[in-house]
Amino acid sequence: MSVMSQALLLAIVIVVYVVMSVQILSEYERGVVFRLGKLLPRPKGPGVVLVFRPIDRLVRISLRTLVHEVTPQDVITRDNDDDGKQQGLRHHGHQDSPAGGDIGSGSTSSVRPRTARIRTGCPG
Repeated sequence: MSVMSQALLLAIVIVVYVVMSVQILSEYERGVVFRLGKLLPRPKGPGVVLVFRPIDRLVRISLRTLVHEVTPQDVITRDNDDDGKQQGLRHHGHQDSPAGGDIGSGSTSSVRPRTARIRTGCPG
């Protein structure tokens, strides 16, 4: 191989690597980048983000609010009336720190009841 063909091959490999490093984050997503296992100080996105693998690792975090239905349960009120309430849980991904390192997935994000608290009439 001549020097010219080696240089062309190297240029093609570099261009392919840079194109493969481009990540696109949606408007409702943020990206937390770990460089050699250490959290970078600022979250990335939304938009085009360069992630140079294997040095960098991008973790996508959704900022959308997810609603999960809970099976209906019968509740007996103080006057012995059955009151079937439909309940649900809301998961809301949010950004607590500037780096976003403590942002969790949907199962570990903040969970809020969707319906009002039910008074059971139990003393205590």
